[in-house]
Amino acid sequence: MRGKGGVWLYTADRHGHYRALWTRDFDYMVEYAEYLLDPAHIKAVAQYLLAGRRPDGCMPDRATVTGRPVHSPGSETSPLADHALDNGAFMAKLVCSYVDLTGDLESFRRWQPAVRRGLDFTLRAPNGLVYNPPEAPQCPYGFTDRVAETGHLLFCSVLYYDACVRIERLRRQAGCGDPAEYGRRGEAIRKNLKALW
Repeated sequence: MRGKGGVWLYTADRHGHYRALWTRDFDYMVEYAEYLLDPAHIKAVAQYLLAGRRPDGCMPDRATVTGRPVHSPGSETSPLADHALDNGAFMAKLVCSYVDLTGDLESFRRWQPAVRRGLDFTLRAPNGLVYNPPEAPQCPYGFTDRVAETGHLLFCSVLYYDACVRIERLRRQAGCGDPAEYGRRGEAIRKNLKALW
């Protein structure tokens, strides 16, 4: 199915009934089955999703065929929350997977400020773990987004760690941004994950 501007959208079902492209689902496609996808399509989809970033940095949960970004799971008219806590990490991982596949460091340099804003938007506790406040909960990790998980989150923290490690490596390769900042964030999660055992 094609979206706004003719971009190929890899929808959640083969018939396109959902009429949207999910950031999480596409990241998993690119990370684990990139050999099935045209790199030019991956780049166009990454740009399509990045265009849906809110001014505060929040990345979209999905983008519709009309290009409209939707930031929370649930229907467009009845979202489950303001946003999903995993959107920024999935977007960062998607960008990294594309760059790892193609070596396109120029696109990485251009996209990394937006990716940084998406990661910065994710609420983290002082110990570095992704945190979902009970008084204003957001949606947790994608496949548990209807479960009311609050406090320190395991899946979102592990996902955020993976994104930080990959962003740190590519920032060093591309010679841009502050790679050490993402190294520190990843290390804080590694050290404090045991709090969830």
